[in-house]
Amino acid sequence: MTTRRPLRRSRRRASNWPQDSASLEQFHALASGLVTSPPLAPEDAGPQAAITADTAAVFGNAAAMSKIPASSAQGIPNPFTSLWNGAEQVLRTMSYYEMKNRAGVIGRSGLGPMIGQLAAASAGIRIHLMGHSFGARLVSYALSGLPPAATGANSPVRTLLLIQGAFSHYSFANPVPNFLVTGPGALSAFAGNVNGPLLATFSAADRACGWWYPAASMLAHRDAESVDDLAAQWGAMGHDGYQQSPPGTTVTLAAQGTEYNFQPGIFYLLDANAVICADLSPFSGAHSDIQHAQVVWPIVDASH
Repeated sequence: MTTRRPLRRSRRRASNWPQDSASLEQFHALASGLVTSPPLAPEDAGPQAAITADTAAVFGNAAAMSKIPASSAQGIPNPFTSLWNGAEQVLRTMSYYEMKNRAGVIGRSGLGPMIGQLAAASAGIRIHLMGHSFGARLVSYALSGLPPAATGANSPVRTLLLIQGAFSHYSFANPVPNFLVTGPGALSAFAGNVNGPLLATFSAADRACGWWYPAASMLAHRDAESVDDLAAQWGAMGHDGYQQSPPGTTVTLAAQGTEYNFQPGIFYLLDANAVICADLSPFSGAHSDIQHAQVVWPIVDASH
């Protein structure tokens, strides 16, 4: 059996998988091997428990949190069927977790230094950063890769727009209001690297940010009483925007042409519930329902 074959089998019905614990553990090890990049931030590392915890606990938790029900061909409950259903959800989580981690690494080590080079070569250049999902994490971490002098009026970054960001809503908080994490968010020291407003859309219809992102962290928070409890601790930007003290300014995402009068250095939570709301996927909900003029207009307005 090659190392790839067990992962390829994930497309089959869970009831066709081997009915033994050793195969489950092998799958867990292979799926965990997909995560090779560091999380970079404690407040963003909740899903790490899905790698380190006991296989049965990890897969059982994922099966319980899944909206895709387990089934048995004979109509008799089969614990292995449920665990394999959970394994398929964990495989998806691991691949997404790696993409999220990698986005931060690329932003800090790639995009940030490149922006610094552009600014050095072209004095007065104005750069507006915009990203969706993990791309929002990438452009945010680019702030931490700018030259030390690129702060305030000396920063070439004029606007940051996070569209349904799939990373911790505490990233810019100081301190992080989370009893599992102490200290500041990983990006709290770099908010001043934006010489303009910091914007973030959020929508309750975004299932990826409001359900799967915190649910993937369930094992790191075993005393959670509800998904709402999980979302408070491990929620993503796309679920409720920047979370910190003092709180940011919430405005409703409005029609193209609206003058928002954004102010530099202010965190704006753009309520997109009336715009980003189409249920496009049972996994991610409205996470990718972003092709609207109202979504891109805030950064256009901020660039004037």
